[in-house]
Amino acid sequence: MEDAGAACGSDARQAARAEDLWRAQRSAWRRATKPAQIAFGGFVLDCALLDASRGGAQVRLWAAAAEVPEIATLRLPGGESWAVRRQWQRGAQVGFKVVGTGSPPIG
Repeated sequence: MEDAGAACGSDARQAARAEDLWRAQRSAWRRATKPAQIAFGGFVLDCALLDASRGGAQVRLWAAAAEVPEIATLRLPGGESWAVRRQWQRGAQVGFKVVGTGSPPIG
């Protein structure tokens, strides 16, 4: 039969490992997010860049109630800008398809 004290120690070690893993993942997520901006029609929305590739990007808006227009400019950390088309928006999270570099044409 298993010693009750040993079982409690094992559970505590597992809980500690799970907490360490959670803290590491949370820290990595914070490092992965970068400040960015969405610009359109004279307005600028601050956001966090969650994921980016050559074909698209995903951001989280700081202003959850804001609705992003279909065409905008995503200003990335480091000064690069992409012309983007909104593919979807679920509350504060927005997914974009990259349609070019620089600002989209007006009109």
